[in-house]
Amino acid sequence: MPVKMATASLGDLLRTPDRFLRSTHLERDVSDPRALDDYCLTGFGLDCLANVAEGLSKRSSRRAWRFTGDYGSGKSSFALLLTRLARSAHVSIPASLKGTIEKRCPELKKRRFVPLIVIGAREPMGRAIIRRLWSLIEEDFPRALSKALLKRLTVAASRETLADADVLQILQETNSELMAKHATEGLLLIMDEAGKFLEHAAFHPENQAVMLLQGLAEMACRSGDMPLVLVCLFHVAFGSY
Repeated sequence: MPVKMATASLGDLLRTPDRFLRSTHLERDVSDPRALDDYCLTGFGLDCLANVAEGLSKRSSRRAWRFTGDYGSGKSSFALLLTRLARSAHVSIPASLKGTIEKRCPELKKRRFVPLIVIGAREPMGRAIIRRLWSLIEEDFPRALSKALLKRLTVAASRETLADADVLQILQETNSELMAKHATEGLLLIMDEAGKFLEHAAFHPENQAVMLLQGLAEMACRSGDMPLVLVCLFHVAFGSY
């Protein structure tokens, strides 16, 4: 009796998974449960994840990170994975990755951080951070802040210019009040395309984005039992901007 052989076209065999046909966009893909399908976590990526995960633990001082890589090297996909793990969205992590990640990064297993995702643009960095923070509070935590802080945040989000000290203070106080309401264990600030803020500052010297970055990094590393973790993604080194 002849045996029928299953056949597949060359196109089927060489099909490129959908996620590799477009770049990852953090704000858009954070709510897409399939955005990490077929994601390949390399050994180096796992090492990076373990390093950042340490910063999510209490009392850590390793809470400011910069990742630099060419376009298409996977920085945004890595940040998407980190975002989901930090906010305990393990249900949207591919099963093939869960065991490896939980074994290497036990700090992530029960973490519940609030991700604040800021996409870089040629505008002042502080304004972009505060505007995104205001949107986050309005969408997810409309009653978590005191009336006084919410008013300050709302006013700051409408301003064209902001002092670095005001940006840092509002971030710190927002994190503190969210934690006091048990809404989070800390704030995870991820800035993708962060180099665009530096490009803007290069043409507008009055906007010292580097000084604000330094302030954010110092505040993160000293955040103690009110964790603020900073992750910045760049295409090239600082000096190239």
